[in-house]
Amino acid sequence: MYFDQRKPVAVFLGPSLPLEVAKNILDANYYPPVRFGDIYQLLTTGIKTIIIIDGIFHGSTPVWHREIIAALDAGIRVYGASSMGALRARELAHLGMQGHGKIFQWFYDNELDGDDEVALLHTDGHFNYQKISEPLVNIRATLLRAAEQGVISKRKYNELITDFKKRYFGDRSLDGISEFNSFKAMSKSEQTRLLEYLSCNYNDLKSQDAQDVLMHCKKYTSDNELPTLKHIYAPWYPTRYCEYESVNLKNRGVLDTNNKLVKVSDLFAKMVIHSLFPQYFFKAQTKFYLQQWFMLYHPKQHCLPPSYQLQNKSNLHLFLRNNALLYSEYVAEQKWSLLIQAEFKRLDLCNEFKPFIKVVEILAKVDNKLDMLQQAKESFLIVKWADKLGLTIPQEDLDKFCKQWIAQEKITDLNMWLCSKQLTREVFDSVWRVRATYHWLINMGPSALGFSGWNPELAVFRQFQLDDHVSLLLQKTVEKTAKTTKGIVVYE
Repeated sequence: MYFDQRKPVAVFLGPSLPLEVAKNILDANYYPPVRFGDIYQLLTTGIKTIIIIDGIFHGSTPVWHREIIAALDAGIRVYGASSMGALRARELAHLGMQGHGKIFQWFYDNELDGDDEVALLHTDGHFNYQKISEPLVNIRATLLRAAEQGVISKRKYNELITDFKKRYFGDRSLDGISEFNSFKAMSKSEQTRLLEYLSCNYNDLKSQDAQDVLMHCKKYTSDNELPTLKHIYAPWYPTRYCEYESVNLKNRGVLDTNNKLVKVSDLFAKMVIHSLFPQYFFKAQTKFYLQQWFMLYHPKQHCLPPSYQLQNKSNLHLFLRNNALLYSEYVAEQKWSLLIQAEFKRLDLCNEFKPFIKVVEILAKVDNKLDMLQQAKESFLIVKWADKLGLTIPQEDLDKFCKQWIAQEKITDLNMWLCSKQLTREVFDSVWRVRATYHWLINMGPSALGFSGWNPELAVFRQFQLDDHVSLLLQKTVEKTAKTTKGIVVYE
């Protein structure tokens, strides 16, 4: 799947309208009939408008309602018309998807009630989506016009449509109308008149609606300015990695140097062997535990104080696109950073934390003092949360940690060392228990402690995103070759 950034419009098109006709109406990125994952793949490309005309019904998972909702939530205009687009627009109109055309209106007004109205059998893209059957909605439109022009009665129209609806959608065709009892019941002159009318008055309503929605959206192509990003002052909530968020992220696309969209899931294999993975894995676990602490001790304080202001990065749109990151996710991460930094500042004035500051002053070197202080604050809060939940380091692990540290520092007499550093044994036991517990929690991992919401792959990838390092995973990405069989009959 490729994406031309100069064209902020994507159109999913198949048998409803010839591709060349569509391109003459609207200059856009054109893709085959939409299926599951296609919208997710475009979600963070900078796309502004998505037009769904055709989509896969059978043989592959159809486009999810959730991925269309994700696009709407990201501020992308989503239009639907003609076929699958009309169906999804009817189902999601109350959430902001915009339907267009007569077929959509029929569905919206409940005059049509079945997916089979727009379904047809056709070849694949190698044969230009040649129709093998006719969609019922086109048959309906053609016969309705015949009734309006007096070629058949309204009653006869209803009888014929009832017979067509009983037939399997892959076998529907106006050429087969003579097989129906409702047709045979007509007089010879009525049959002749109807057949003559049908031979030169086919009403391709799907094609008309497809052309109309492209014409309607044409006015947006001249608007190349990206929408203004506004701060979102909604409450902050911890990062969730449920199945939906997992599917959403894994199916997003990242543009490589050839404008090809590489799925995030295809980058995971490179991520786990990247040199940054251990560091980011450590950071991701720490962040997860800190968010658990925050939710426990500040369950209602999820909004930023008025004095805090979110700051957008320079070239923010480029940053988001290059890292498959949604603006809402970026804002949430900024909020979290400000909230936790405010807590860290409070610790500087906390009497309970003063012994940790003193230990950092003793142990830190000039070049790592800030890092050690940061880790001390993180470990202090995380262990406070762990103690509240009854997550206690086994005594043998605590003893082992302390012995390893003493050996590493080459301390022969701990009491003498404590005396030289003006530290009491009580302070040592307290601080080193926190340090040991923190490392024990990291080594155990959230999953082993029973936290089902933890997803290490997605959590680590988020660190790559935030540090603008997704591009490192794109380097030398091995392209998978997919075998396709030409001429396979697909369903829509």
